[in-house]
Amino acid sequence: GGSDPLMNTLSGVEVQFANTDLPSKATGNRILSNSIYGNVRLGIDLNFTNNPPGVTDNDLDPPADSDDGPNHLQNFPEITSARRTTRLIGGHRRRVTLVRGKLNSEAAKNYRVQFFSSPTADPTGFGEGKSFLGEEIVSTNSSGEAGFTFITRKRVPMGHAVTATATNQSSGDTSEFSHAKTVS
Repeated sequence: GGSDPLMNTLSGVEVQFANTDLPSKATGNRILSNSIYGNVRLGIDLNFTNNPPGVTDNDLDPPADSDDGPNHLQNFPEITSARRTTRLIGGHRRRVTLVRGKLNSEAAKNYRVQFFSSPTADPTGFGEGKSFLGEEIVSTNSSGEAGFTFITRKRVPMGHAVTATATNQSSGDTSEFSHAKTVS
């Protein structure tokens, strides 16, 4: 990591190994509920030491997540929308942030999807996580797909970025942060 806590010149968390470490090194790393932001590189980077650091694309071809690497290269969630709205909660109208999206990963598994907000996205367009918003457990179907709708009453200002991670409940592998979605 970097020496200045306000500007880390590397990734916030790097889970990495060399191809010679296959098949089971650097896996099962749960990265949960942390404030990870202000990094020059990604907030969380799953990378091989013989490849350049950066976003690891999701693998979506069946079977999804059949590849191997750090944290088994766990797919990140895909956020399709993030918007401020009101909902009836406890008989009162409350301002909430509604986040919708999907996860395509290993079939018939449970995943802890955690949601975060930051004033801006990482320069790559992917997220970091300054403020933890909450989480929900999603279960993938036999095709490895799961949709989610997450509602938080924590204040997320318009224009801030929302992002998410997915952690396989069985293996403990946490993904990189998802592509950021601006709250509208």
